[in-house]
Amino acid sequence: MLLLFSLQALLFYVPRWLWKNWEAGKIHALMMDLDIGVVQDIEKRQKKRLLLDYLADNLKHHNWWAYRYFFCEFLALVNIIGEQWRASSDTTYRNSVSERVTRPPLKKLLVDLLLFPKKYL
Repeated sequence: MLLLFSLQALLFYVPRWLWKNWEAGKIHALMMDLDIGVVQDIEKRQKKRLLLDYLADNLKHHNWWAYRYFFCEFLALVNIIGEQWRASSDTTYRNSVSERVTRPPLKKLLVDLLLFPKKYL
């Protein structure tokens, strides 16, 4: 289980690691402290104007950056779908185990006798 959980954690971390390396703080730089609530209105309007001017001037210059972002999102989606598939296969296995455990003792003995004849003879 430890190996499975470690692999799962690694697979979920890879898209985030890729994005953090590719993005390299660009979003934080573009925000220019607009997420802070104590900035004066005049300063906030100036920063918004600068941000809008930058986005308008560089409209088609960040396509490669957007492709990387969508690739990371796609990796995360594939990872989630894979985890759902793995979880459903675990459920199937658990159901078969619980079915074996809840069998009547005589039927359990007969199945065990067929599977492991030397143990019971």
